[in-house]
Amino acid sequence: MVIGRPTAAEGQGAGAAGAPASSSGGAGALAGARLPLLAVILLGTLAGMKTADASIASITLVEVSETFHLSASMQAFAASVGTLALAASALPLGALGDRIGRRRVLTLSLLIVLAGALLATVAPGALVFIIARAITGVGLGGVFGCAFAMVAAVAPGSLTPRALGIWNATIMPAALIVQLLGSVLAQIDWRLAYLTLPLLALPLLFAGRAELPETARESRRGNPAALIAIAAAILVFLSGISMLANSPGAAGAWACIAAGLALFVAWVVLEKRSSHPTFPVSLLRKPIFIAAVIAGMLFNVALGLLTLQLANFWEYLRGYEAVQVTVGLLPVTVVAAVTSLAAGRWLAHGAKAAWLMPLGLAICAAGFFTLLPATAHSPYLAFLPALVLVPTGISFVTVPQSQVFMAQAPPGFTGAVTSSRITFGQLGYSVGIALSVALISIGANMDFPRLLRDAGVNPVRAGTALADVQMYAALENGKDVPAARAVVEASAGAYTAGFRLVMLVFAGACLIGAFAIIVLGAVGRRRGP
Repeated sequence: MVIGRPTAAEGQGAGAAGAPASSSGGAGALAGARLPLLAVILLGTLAGMKTADASIASITLVEVSETFHLSASMQAFAASVGTLALAASALPLGALGDRIGRRRVLTLSLLIVLAGALLATVAPGALVFIIARAITGVGLGGVFGCAFAMVAAVAPGSLTPRALGIWNATIMPAALIVQLLGSVLAQIDWRLAYLTLPLLALPLLFAGRAELPETARESRRGNPAALIAIAAAILVFLSGISMLANSPGAAGAWACIAAGLALFVAWVVLEKRSSHPTFPVSLLRKPIFIAAVIAGMLFNVALGLLTLQLANFWEYLRGYEAVQVTVGLLPVTVVAAVTSLAAGRWLAHGAKAAWLMPLGLAICAAGFFTLLPATAHSPYLAFLPALVLVPTGISFVTVPQSQVFMAQAPPGFTGAVTSSRITFGQLGYSVGIALSVALISIGANMDFPRLLRDAGVNPVRAGTALADVQMYAALENGKDVPAARAVVEASAGAYTAGFRLVMLVFAGACLIGAFAIIVLGAVGRRRGP
């Protein structure tokens, strides 16, 4: 395999602006060509920065809140502002890459990440820290979008499926290494944890300029109004979803969601009416593209549910430390890496994305079903089937879904279309996680009164029992408060009930999504290309 910078022919083999990976011309021109492994691994490592940054933000959130005395609402905003900025910036920066070259945008985005991370490290107050996190998010939106779009530039044509498998297989291990380094530095000082991205970004900045080719630039003008509309739509809609997760009845949350949807409609109208669109909205009518969007939303939710909800389950009910949770989730990284490589090879040998994606969702559903018997006393091995099945299913979804986004991008729109993958994925992730929080609460509230009665607590004393929990938790002399102990035990049972409800609902969602993708694939085959 080639180790080193791709040749000019390889760099431009996908077309003028990174044309679809499925281009028959590119495949024929590169018959017998070898995969530029180092360049693909570099792009996967760049893409992993997004996941690593989210982990570091989560690890340091408590210490940041204590340092800046953040209220609960400000803490939630500080936790989400980076993700909001990332989702809003990905498509505009991807479109910019189509116009001026993706390596230039990648370099610019890495510099933005450097600036944001360094500012977060030295932030004197909450406002500066939140601005720093937003800056970092903007940069990461460009980094991830360009890192994905450039896979077709370094490995065009028939090389793309295998390259996508390697690219996806690299993301999680790279993110895990950075996360572990950030965890170690956070034990010393939370500010040091934010130096992990600069430590990674600097060498990647130079490596990218040495190993990655510049893509051809388009001379056409863009559509600034449409880019502003889609960025605003993402920010407003996801802000509403975030508010909804904390307060389902908040009028402001529903107003933001409605305003976000209206801005989405405005974006589509602006793009359709423009003589110089930045995104081909006609793709939103193509069955295979719709199938890929559905698959992307669901695999993002599946990964988030598995890692976040299992982490919560183990921490709250089993008393796992953060290190134990990290080690417990290691199978997800290992399995995802191995199965991503397998999915890439299958695609290279002719497997169809329209069948791999529903297969992957069905496997995810099977993994979620294995979690239904979980209790607060379940051993770690009881969770192992889900830790194998869900990442396997995710790999069988994400690798072919990546290929569909590349293959469906018209010439000149590769950056915009491939970057929209993260936009749609983040939408699905945010809605799914917010729904899972609501379902946990619903399931817990349904079971909590019954569990209290089963524990022998008189309904009249339920309020007193809840008030006694603080006393129960604070006791150091071994004295017991029976009513409070019953509340604690009932809480564990109620949380388990909510956890099971979430797994059941999203297993069903994966199966429904799989069926929808099969139907859309059939419709697409009848319509033809």
